[in-house]
Amino acid sequence: MDNNNKNQTHTMSISKEPQYIKVLNGELTQYEIFCIINYYNTNKDVCDEPIEELIRSGGGFKINIPEKANEKRDSNNKIKQLRWARRILRPHCCSFGAFPSFNEKETLLLFETMKHVLGEAVVELVDTYIV
Repeated sequence: MDNNNKNQTHTMSISKEPQYIKVLNGELTQYEIFCIINYYNTNKDVCDEPIEELIRSGGGFKINIPEKANEKRDSNNKIKQLRWARRILRPHCCSFGAFPSFNEKETLLLFETMKHVLGEAVVELVDTYIV
């Protein structure tokens, strides 16, 4: 494979729709979560905030928002987060709207990371979330 084809394979288009990461084979182990966090943080841009495990209902992943750290608000507004719901990582929502979520760059890096750690056959990027 030449370099042009190789680069095209890894290029993802900008989508107007939210993108969700779906895992096809059950819950992640603590070791898999550790590996995902480690791989993501090793491969993110130096200027980007690191990913961490979200220790909340349902679990998931979070990225701190440094500029909101000292605000006196709900702690959900101080982090970007994706929570598990039916094996799909999705933004956390409540009755008055959604809390901050990963941007597309962060979501795509997490998707690529999960494919690397878990295997391409068990991770999908989907454009819709069906309740």
